Amino acid sequence: MESCAVLLYHSSFSPAAGLAAKGRALAESLGGRLGILAPEDIEEAGKIPADVLYTLSAGAAALLPESAAALLQQSAAAAGAKVVLLAATRTGNEIAARTAEALDAGCISECLSLCIDGGRLQAKRDIYGGI
Repeated sequence: MESCAVLLYHSSFSPAAGLAAKGRALAESLGGRLGILAPEDIEEAGKIPADVLYTLSAGAAALLPESAAALLQQSAAAAGAKVVLLAATRTGNEIAARTAEALDAGCISECLSLCIDGGRLQAKRDIYGGI
């Protein structure tokens, strides 16, 4: 598997399209490439601008979150990804948490902004319901 600094996982097109621009900026800040991991049966996957496109076998979009997290963990480790991005959907949040646990990494959900500062990922998010 080719290496990438940022790996974006998606099982549907619309949320991932918005994450691609942020993923590209993060990858450039890290001096690396943006990779996208998507099921091969999602025809829009090739329309998202990425340096590397990793495809999963047909039907992977229907995986249970625990199976998707295991695949994402293996892919992120093999690609050497420093950041893994998922859409903040009900399933995306569950896959993110499971993947972070498997990678022994942090998980920040519902982020308002992300940036790389001093080689480290910085995130902003609301707490206490935005108060």
